[in-house]
Amino acid sequence: VPCRVFVTCKLDLQMALTLAESLVSWVNSLGLSSQAQKIDNLSDGVLVTEILSKIAPAHFDADAVKRNVGDNWLLKMSNLKSVLKNINAHFADLHRESPHPSIDASKIAREAHEGELIKLLEVVMECAILSDDRAMYIEKLQKMPKPAQQQLLPLLSQISQRIQDEGPEAPQTPTTPRSALDETPKMDSGHATPAVPLAQVDLIKHERDEARKEATQLREQMADLKTQLEAAVAETKATENKMMMRLRAQTADAHNEFQAQLEEKDRVITDLDR
Repeated sequence: VPCRVFVTCKLDLQMALTLAESLVSWVNSLGLSSQAQKIDNLSDGVLVTEILSKIAPAHFDADAVKRNVGDNWLLKMSNLKSVLKNINAHFADLHRESPHPSIDASKIAREAHEGELIKLLEVVMECAILSDDRAMYIEKLQKMPKPAQQQLLPLLSQISQRIQDEGPEAPQTPTTPRSALDETPKMDSGHATPAVPLAQVDLIKHERDEARKEATQLREQMADLKTQLEAAVAETKATENKMMMRLRAQTADAHNEFQAQLEEKDRVITDLDR
């Protein structure tokens, strides 16, 4: 059985905080009953249950979760244990290994432990990527700010690696929900291409398209600036030419006037010499 290693163990504290903020942004993009201000707000399991009820309503019931639990860690623990139990059932239906053997529900309920919450949200994201509505969840990721996307890409990579480690998906039974892998293209070897690499490719393509669009806009702005500069240079030259012509005319007029005055003085001197 492949050992699941969560991406959070490779992150330093500052990176984990940034990842936590990015995950909260993703959660808030899913149209839930309330918005999380920080990852601590997810420690009661309510919003997590709401997300999973959209992904796999056969296993998760958002109406059954205990709400408004405040600081009561026992009620939080009850919600979280229900979440983890139903995740087990959901992944069993998908013929996949349970993805949360190392998640400590007690730390989440008692301390709102950030690292454990990140691991839980990683599992939730895996459920989303494996769901029939994978394209919708990918689109949500694509609409997030680029820094958040960049923080979540390693998470997608980690999910991808776990799927690859487990090998080809087991045959579906009539009661098993279809996963996103059902429609995944086949490679020459006949094995299914994992769904998550496609998710990463979609995000990278989106970022590439955005970069190309920005590059095109920059080129247009540079072309406009060049046109404006050329116009300004031409106008400056025209103005300089006009100023030079005016200066030459004024100089000529002054020269003629001085010449006339000089000639007049010469005549006076000549008359006086006589």
